[in-house]
Amino acid sequence: MACGLIKSGFIKEGYLLLLSTWNFAYFRYVVNSFDMDEFGRCISKTMEMNKKIEGQKLEGCDLDANEGLIMDMYETMSASRLIKYTGATKLLSLMNPHIFVMWDSFIRKECHVGQKPQDYVRFLRIMKTACEGLAWDSDKPLAKAIDEYNYMTISLSKVRKKGGDLKDD
Repeated sequence: MACGLIKSGFIKEGYLLLLSTWNFAYFRYVVNSFDMDEFGRCISKTMEMNKKIEGQKLEGCDLDANEGLIMDMYETMSASRLIKYTGATKLLSLMNPHIFVMWDSFIRKECHVGQKPQDYVRFLRIMKTACEGLAWDSDKPLAKAIDEYNYMTISLSKVRKKGGDLKDD
């Protein structure tokens, strides 16, 4: 549904829908102080930066050459009180599902990475390296398949142990 909104020109609304439904436990506490104009500027700025790597895929992306750009995109998103660290990767993945792999606090802990922009690039390197030599032949982006694998093998069991409510940053 978020993709449909974005494709129909409701860009801010599409990204906002993803945030509000994915992490409702957190979202409900910050929605009253939410600034839609600031959110729109954040999305627009990140979309403009994304144009430089549009069309690339994680498996072929030169992460060294694009490190600064990826860090800037992540920093722009994660600096928002509404979006934060996990939300930044979800929005980046929605924006460019061929490069950006989502994470959450469970995945960060499992991969021994922090929340800073350089940690996110390090995480992408770890994910890319883990898939080296894999002959990926699917319509589904490899980055999305990695996300689904990480969720199923790391996050889901942790969420179930916590009682099914994930309030993540």
